[in-house]
Amino acid sequence: MDTLRCVVVKKSGMNMEYHRERLQWALQALALPAQAQRRLFPPEVCVPDELVLNFDEHWHHVDDLAQDQMNALVRLDEVINHWSGIQHPDVWEDAALDSHHVWFEFRALAQEALRAFDWPVEEPPPDPGKIYVV
Repeated sequence: MDTLRCVVVKKSGMNMEYHRERLQWALQALALPAQAQRRLFPPEVCVPDELVLNFDEHWHHVDDLAQDQMNALVRLDEVINHWSGIQHPDVWEDAALDSHHVWFEFRALAQEALRAFDWPVEEPPPDPGKIYVV
């Protein structure tokens, strides 16, 4: 009889460093103007979704944060969550990156978070490890 094994993965320094690097990438991507944001992803993906998913995937896994860092991340997450869902489909269309006021707010909050971490507000390098299923 086969048995099901459950493996518990503890947070390690390597995992934490990975999530910290990915968080920096996500914040830098969120802080960019619309055209630069589009350059980071393949044309087949929904760029607004990818930007937010990258942030959400990593910020919860970063420990040892200063209060101003945590405040900046929580504020960005709260605003994203407020605008998520079926009530605001226009926010998640590609064209919204250029003109919807919410994306200007997301960018400003991402820039605040970058400053809280003392990370540069600049275009991150391309993400060679990401796999997209379209």
